[in-house]
Amino acid sequence: MLNVAKNNAVRQTPILFLTIEMSERALRGKLFQTFPGSTLTANKIIRGELSEEQVAEMHRYSETISTWPFIIEEGAQTLSSVRAAIIRARLHIPSLRLVMIDGLYVMTSDRDQKTDNRYQEVSTISRGLKSMCSMKDLACHIMVSHQFAKTQEARGTKRELDRGSGAKPVMGDLR
Repeated sequence: MLNVAKNNAVRQTPILFLTIEMSERALRGKLFQTFPGSTLTANKIIRGELSEEQVAEMHRYSETISTWPFIIEEGAQTLSSVRAAIIRARLHIPSLRLVMIDGLYVMTSDRDQKTDNRYQEVSTISRGLKSMCSMKDLACHIMVSHQFAKTQEARGTKRELDRGSGAKPVMGDLR
């Protein structure tokens, strides 16, 4: 998803990237890794274990990224916080066209919409995000990532697993 964001930002498409699981600093570290020939890793950046050449490399990439209409924000876990993040981003980039949310699986419903059924909760979140796309004050595309369960890897025979094929995913693997 970060590669999609980077490729659009390079083309000057205004983007808001909302990360729920990862910190902004770690995500920026991963963004540096996407540059061709990069010797940077997110772990080295976070730990401060960079050589002088890598620090210079990071500064070059930072200067490039600063020319992109690209905002990274962390922690938007509910529909209302996503809406607020979009409104805040519009203050900096009025022509915001794409909002990317990294992880639907971590999002929760707003307080007054909580249910005991996660399927219903995800449906409510999905419908809410879809309706945000068509609101006049927000009017943007929203792309959301979702994680698959790894249970299909456990299904299948030992021979299939050794070959790396395993069982085909089924709808139940979505969580």
